[in-house]
This record gives sequence, C-alpha cells and structure tokens, in this order.
Amino acid sequence: MKKIARTFATIAFILSVLYLIYLYIMIDQSSSANEISLSNQFTAHIVSVGLAFLMNGVGLVFNSRNFVLAGAFFYVVAILQLPGNLFFVAVQALLSVAAFIVGKPERDQFI
Repeated sequence: MKKIARTFATIAFILSVLYLIYLYIMIDQSSSANEISLSNQFTAHIVSVGLAFLMNGVGLVFNSRNFVLAGAFFYVVAILQLPGNLFFVAVQALLSVAAFIVGKPERDQFI
C-alpha cells in the first residue's frame, strides 16, 4: 500500500476507535440512569462498526488494501443500520474507500 493510502486507513482506524469509545460512554451513561434499551438495530450497528474496526486494523497490520475495502463495506452497513449516526461513520467509510483506490498494488503483488 502506498504511504497516502496507509495514512487514510490509519485516520479511519483512529476515528473508529474514538467512535467506539463514544458509543461505550453513551451506553454506560444510559445504563447508570437505568434507561438502557439497546435495540437490535443499535446492537447490530455496534457490531458492524466493530467489525469494520477489526478489518481496518488487519489491513493496516498486513498491509492489505482488500481488508481495508472490507472495512469500508462494514462502515456502509453500519450507516444503513443507523442512519442517524451518518456523520460519525461516513468519514471513516470515505477514508477507507479512498485508501483502497489510492493504494493500488505493486506490479509484483498479487490481489
């Protein structure tokens, strides 16, 4: 992966860490007020963002743009599951897609 693509994927990874921390704090505050009501849709959103986080991490560690693209797909699924949080996740999805497009493989590298 090229350096700029790696930068895009790293920024998306860091933003997803911050978003998962935000979700944890939001759930923790609502559980302390005894108002916790995690719907199936919200739980699926958290799982999708977590899987996207893992795919981006694997893509960064193994220097594989295909895992970054899989993370972008999970971000899009998370957007479709909870459209109210579009602006939190859209930046990560766009950065992951940009990392996939910009990070074209070298000639001797197989896809």
